[in-house]
Amino acid sequence: MFRREVTISDYYNNIFEKIKERIFSEKDEFIIGATTEKLTEYYFPSNHLQKIEIDNKRTEKIEYKKYMKIISSQEREEHFRGFGDIKYEYKSLLLTIPIIQNNDLNIINKLETLPMIFDGPPLNIQLYDDFILFQMDIKGYGFEFTEDEIVSKIKYEKEKITKWIKKRMIISIQKVKN
Repeated sequence: MFRREVTISDYYNNIFEKIKERIFSEKDEFIIGATTEKLTEYYFPSNHLQKIEIDNKRTEKIEYKKYMKIISSQEREEHFRGFGDIKYEYKSLLLTIPIIQNNDLNIINKLETLPMIFDGPPLNIQLYDDFILFQMDIKGYGFEFTEDEIVSKIKYEKEKITKWIKKRMIISIQKVKN
């Protein structure tokens, strides 16, 4: 059977239902005597996701890593397939983008947004509480990018990551405001 993923809207709808239950269980004097601002301050702090923000106080890091990868005979050119699998040297670029410490990142990452709004996270990224790690092969079997191509790809991937962060947070913030 098809199982629908939990969306950011589902997450906040669930929170709002819990808040409603808490409000309805409060004494009338508490609710009637409090301003909207006071009630918001009372219920909201523990019921929202921290937004993802790039930490501009820290610098990005670029590292290079070499590794050996087994290239199966099926991945090789037809006239080399008979020689079997080979080990081939690859070189990867690791880009670390610092973000402000975010303990909600795992929850945010698991939540889905509407497909027409969000097309998924950028490929080859790993999310940590205070940074995003992007990895890209720049040299391997049958390819080696030039410096200009590497710079262009880094710029493109950083833009994708930034858009991904903004889309995640716009949807979360809009839901909180509704």
